Amino acid sequence: MLLNANNNTVWATIADFFVRFFNPKLEGYTNFEFGEGILSLPIIIFGIFIGVWVASFSAIFIKTTLGKMVRALLAKEAFAPESAQTLAALGLERHFFIRRALVSGYTLRRVVRCVEMEEFSKSEGGGEKNLPELSERHFYIPEKDRYAAEMRFSEKGSGYGTFLFVILGSIIAIFLIFAFLPQLLTFFDNVISIFSWKGNLAK
Repeated sequence: MLLNANNNTVWATIADFFVRFFNPKLEGYTNFEFGEGILSLPIIIFGIFIGVWVASFSAIFIKTTLGKMVRALLAKEAFAPESAQTLAALGLERHFFIRRALVSGYTLRRVVRCVEMEEFSKSEGGGEKNLPELSERHFYIPEKDRYAAEMRFSEKGSGYGTFLFVILGSIIAIFLIFAFLPQLLTFFDNVISIFSWKGNLAK
């Protein structure tokens, strides 16, 4: 019973520390006025970092996961309809995300072309309804888009390990920002006041 009470006290102390740490008193500034609730500065800071995490994950997902098809086509040197490859030939016939991206997405379609879709779009009354099953279609990367595909979907410098690094770096940055936030705001508040004072003197 005593152990549980001690544990509750420890967790309460930790929770109180984080609440106070991430909700500093931002008062007494001449040139800054901060709101409360959803428009408070801490919420805005966290929102910015969440946006960075989402954007980073999206970019890494596109390069690492969807990029598998682009890199497979590049490895097969499928740069024309004559050398186009099926998903089975690329070893991706069961890849859920790539199949979804080819059907309803635009990321892969920017550099990957479908032979059957091009043929049906040129023919009278052509359309996606008349296309064969996805597993029977042939895909390639036009020679003119080869360089763009290599650069955009290169595996170098990307990976979920990179995303983990971004998360850890962001967490450190968040703690540093909140640790020095009052001092930083005081510094910028003083700088703005000095320039405002000089501006008023000039008038």
